[in-house]
Amino acid sequence: MVDRKQQAFMLAVTVAFFLMPAALSARLVPGACIGGIGLWDSSAQVVREWGKPIRKTTNRPEVWWHYRNGSVLVTRWGYKPTPSKIIVLSITTRDRGERTGSGIGVGSTLNAVRAAFPSLSCDSSPAHSCQAGRYGYYTTFSIKQGRVTEVGVTLDSGYDDGPLQAPDPRCRKS
Repeated sequence: MVDRKQQAFMLAVTVAFFLMPAALSARLVPGACIGGIGLWDSSAQVVREWGKPIRKTTNRPEVWWHYRNGSVLVTRWGYKPTPSKIIVLSITTRDRGERTGSGIGVGSTLNAVRAAFPSLSCDSSPAHSCQAGRYGYYTTFSIKQGRVTEVGVTLDSGYDDGPLQAPDPRCRKS
């Protein structure tokens, strides 16, 4: 039998969950991760979060793992201390449920993306791409007819100039 204290506690936990700020429950962290998979993550983490890929395409030395609503680019880390570790270089999603803390994701308007990312840089083609981020860690938004159709986070330019990094802790479910 549940007493009143336990009922009150369970009610408080439920209310706190539903009132939790979006930033704490975000599954898309710009420049870091999407859906529990972060840049620098291992292939084992990818399988834990998204399962085995539907198919793979190879562009040596990198391999794209394809899923129903996204993809993950992995490569072999060739430097010490773990010269054979497979790491994540890029994650993309077409899943409308993957959102930033400010609510940006697939289906968002270009204007909403511009408001959330003031330093956004976009090319000028009709079906275009926009990019935000800092050196080496980017978030891309594929735009078609004024709306986001795909979001990606990418580890780019010079990722292998330094030591192996740990994935961003914000990428893990708490």
